[in-house]
Amino acid sequence: MANNNSKRLKKDNGLKKEIRDYIRVEVTTPNGGRYRIWPTIKLECCKTGNSAKLLRIRDLFPFPEITRTEREHTFFLEFEKLPKDCDCFNIIEEIPQPGGYMKFLISRNEADVYFVEM
Repeated sequence: MANNNSKRLKKDNGLKKEIRDYIRVEVTTPNGGRYRIWPTIKLECCKTGNSAKLLRIRDLFPFPEITRTEREHTFFLEFEKLPKDCDCFNIIEEIPQPGGYMKFLISRNEADVYFVEM
């Protein structure tokens, strides 16, 4: 788990820039439904296969619990950092049954904050 120093502000050309020691993925569910995330979900670098494990889930129950929603819902996943030379990654939820969440070929950005749909 990250401590209170997980976010810092860095001045760059007179502008404040937030620096994280984790990767944040904001996931939006388009409709109501039942959702859950297994703790085995990870990020995997497209080039090297290096992976980053899940640190935190926010606004969604982890497996085996289920979050029920009536409308669009956004939840947050925070992962360990991937190496700086990783410019593309996949989100892979490895589970012992069909239906694991996967999102491929996500281009890395400077902020390490990503927005995906489930």
